[in-house]
Amino acid sequence: MQMALVLLTFFLFVCYASILLFYKKGWADIPDFNFLDTNISNPVFISIIVPARNEEQNIVRLIQCVRHQSYPKDRFEIIVIDDHSTDNTFNTVDALKNDYIKIIDLKKHINQNVTNSFKKKAIEIGVAAAKGSLIVTTDADCTMNENWLYTINAFYHKFQPKMIVMPVLIENHRS
Repeated sequence: MQMALVLLTFFLFVCYASILLFYKKGWADIPDFNFLDTNISNPVFISIIVPARNEEQNIVRLIQCVRHQSYPKDRFEIIVIDDHSTDNTFNTVDALKNDYIKIIDLKKHINQNVTNSFKKKAIEIGVAAAKGSLIVTTDADCTMNENWLYTINAFYHKFQPKMIVMPVLIENHRS
């Protein structure tokens, strides 16, 4: 009986390792997209939806990253939805808001007793408030390079996809 369990465990390990290698190869085979190859004369308006709960320490860095985009400033908006923060997230974003940065207080839009999936509801409310032809969602603790929106726009113009999913690089700072 013990030998059968060892063989079964080994078989499952080999299957799992094979699947991981298959996925790794598939990921590596995806061709890189070079946004510089795409000439765009009319960039689409992009709405960036950011659900945020207790992100006072991160939200300013995210907004700075978006402000430093190579994309035209009049062609995007940032909609931050404060998801029941108990820190100073709402006031921090409220102090930064301008023509293209909006803050929505989720508590004013839902009954707390009705749902426990506040992040999904925050995204739904952000999408409803969005003016963009493209909706981009990100988390408040993310950062991006200056060509993030330009790359999304170029990919959209070149391929006209229904959905774009971009990879995320996780950095570990030993914390």
